[in-house]
Amino acid sequence: MRIYRWRSRIGNFYIRPSGRYWAAMFEDEPLGEYRSPQGALDDLAGGHADWPSGGVDPSTLGMPDEIGDWDVIESR
Repeated sequence: MRIYRWRSRIGNFYIRPSGRYWAAMFEDEPLGEYRSPQGALDDLAGGHADWPSGGVDPSTLGMPDEIGDWDVIESR
């Protein structure tokens, strides 16, 4: 299973498989489900995903907008 991670100044964002979809997450907090990892990232980087409960807009954190710029974590 492939999990994508980006380390921000406020904590870790993840994009990981969730059934037939991909979940955008901040730490353990779900921020939405998408059909592709890039779709999840597009919404996160564009400020269109749910915000973490701390109230910080992910689009203000300098998040890379290409999924290839995120760390890949292999998990089983």
